[in-house]
Amino acid sequence: MDADTARTEGFEVGDHVRVLLTGPAQDFQIVGLFGFGDQVDLGAFTAAAFDLHTAQEAFGAPGEIDQINVVAAPGTDVVALRDRIAGAVGSNFDVQLADDAAADSGVAVRDLLRLLTALLLGFAAIGVVVAAFLVFNTFTIVVAQRTREMALLRAIGGSTRLGGVVMGSRPGALPA
Repeated sequence: MDADTARTEGFEVGDHVRVLLTGPAQDFQIVGLFGFGDQVDLGAFTAAAFDLHTAQEAFGAPGEIDQINVVAAPGTDVVALRDRIAGAVGSNFDVQLADDAAADSGVAVRDLLRLLTALLLGFAAIGVVVAAFLVFNTFTIVVAQRTREMALLRAIGGSTRLGGVVMGSRPGALPA
């Protein structure tokens, strides 16, 4: 179990813990604690590690391995190491450098984010078109109403003066 979860939850080596993998939860004994380099707090992430036989049995994949991680000693030519490992395991396996594996695992996330960005931009464009239509429609209604109002005022004797409609009882009189 990762050391931070053990500390937070009060577990110690030798304790039993129920772990939910595939199917119903299973009971395992904690035989050691581990960390990820200098990283102590993993946030909401909890990690459990199993020996090869237990992992294959727990995940229902006896005799199968889906990934092997190799850590090179400082100063090692990692490309040459990758090529040596690829030659040793054969062409049935994909041997990648850490950077390449990280880039490959991020492809699906980047594709999803591109799709989400395109959808959000589409919705934003629709919103701008609808807003422009509403503003245009509102101004059209206001101008039409104001035109009718000015026509009514002219019909009852109003005159235009100083750019606006001025009501007066006699021609040329200014309002008080």
